[in-house]
Amino acid sequence: MAISRFRGFLGGFNAFHGVRNIFSHSRTTETTNWKSSQHDEAARLLSRRIYSIGDPAASLVPVLDQWAREGNQVSKFWLSKIIKELRSFKRHSQALQISMWMSEKMNISLDPRDISLRLDLISKVNGVEAAENYYNYIPTHQRTIQVYGALLNCYANAKCVEKAENVAQMVRDLGLTRELLMYNTLLDLYRQTCNYEKMESLTQEMEENQIRFNSYTYCVLINACAAKSDTSKIDEVLKKAESDDDYGIHWFVYVTAAEGYMKAGLADKAVMSLRNAEKFITRDEKKSRFYEFLITLYAKAGYKDDVMRIWGVYKKNERVLKSGYVSIIPSLLRFDDIEGAEKVLEEWKSEKFSSDIRVPNYLIGYHSRKGFMEKAEAIIEEMISRGVKLNVWTWYYMANGYLQVGKSQEAVEAVKKTMKAATVVDVSRMTLNNDVLESCLKFLKEEGNIEEAEEFVSLLERKGFASPDVYQRLLQYIREENPKPNPNLFGESEESSEA
Repeated sequence: MAISRFRGFLGGFNAFHGVRNIFSHSRTTETTNWKSSQHDEAARLLSRRIYSIGDPAASLVPVLDQWAREGNQVSKFWLSKIIKELRSFKRHSQALQISMWMSEKMNISLDPRDISLRLDLISKVNGVEAAENYYNYIPTHQRTIQVYGALLNCYANAKCVEKAENVAQMVRDLGLTRELLMYNTLLDLYRQTCNYEKMESLTQEMEENQIRFNSYTYCVLINACAAKSDTSKIDEVLKKAESDDDYGIHWFVYVTAAEGYMKAGLADKAVMSLRNAEKFITRDEKKSRFYEFLITLYAKAGYKDDVMRIWGVYKKNERVLKSGYVSIIPSLLRFDDIEGAEKVLEEWKSEKFSSDIRVPNYLIGYHSRKGFMEKAEAIIEEMISRGVKLNVWTWYYMANGYLQVGKSQEAVEAVKKTMKAATVVDVSRMTLNNDVLESCLKFLKEEGNIEEAEEFVSLLERKGFASPDVYQRLLQYIREENPKPNPNLFGESEESSEA
């Protein structure tokens, strides 16, 4: 989980240095616009109306139309600000709705920055083909480097290597090859698609054109080396970054290297990189994410003293975020420090975001794996009393724990709750353990609870955890009085396995 969060951070960094940089305008202009708009109460009211809509799938057009019917006015600056904020919250469809409304209903002309942002949003909401169609209607004189950069990023996100290369070539033909953004986007695309030879060729082109690498460039190169388990190459890239005083070194370059060393089993070198990372955190940076990475990676390397040291510094210097608790509790559980984890949970309970079940879920999962079901149940009861909403993983952990201690009926009920709580997104991300499901079904059949077993199987199929073929096989198993031995009810059928 820590590593996925780390990659998420790099993804956010890429977005910041990628499409988001394309839309940035001068600090002076934005400050002036902000000062001129800070007394625009009407615009702030529109913002509140928009943000009060909790459903990210809801249309904002009725809100905007009602706003216009009331005779209100709003500046382009405010609309653009709302669009960017919605985009930062991944509410891309609503951001696109405002962008379209801005030009279609307010007749506000779009500059290349606006066009680039819309191109990015269309790609995220409707796909690459829709973005291409929009690009084709952009007048030639408005196809600036900003627009090319946005189109390149669309293709990169979709891993369309050839199309991305074509856009990059158009940029070269325009004589705009000094854009670091283009190279970074292509480099990361090649890394994600394992085109390592093309990465090497592109870095040579950068050096020939005297394109200075930045910290993100070095992170991409280090990640590529880590994917190939080439730690000597990580050493080389890190050394080059260290010699690049102006652009090369940042704390996340060392953290990226640490992750690469960790993957190769070189815990000592990973820790050395983490120590170096600590030297490069600056006073003006928000340090929360930095501390969270250090906690997670020190824990993975087995250095508990450093985990506790960084946790102490974090609490002293910053307000601990929810993600901080998500980092420290599983890190302590790596060392079986249940007392320490429970102490942190008590601290979490006093925070305003203590309604998120993910934090106590770590302890529920730990107790369930250890077979301490009474402790897990006690946490659940407390969370329910506090009004904390349990999720699919809460019950999944409990189901596994109940089976482990021989409480089959409780396991059946927990699996049912798992399936009932599962959303479409949950179903796409999680895989229920076939051994758990089989154990539940066999228990129900042996107990003669055929009706409950059929309900169980039906729930599996309705929620998308069982294909139609598996569903029919399970029903047949339940209804047969003397079924043939089947070691794997959820595996391939006999016909398909013989084929």
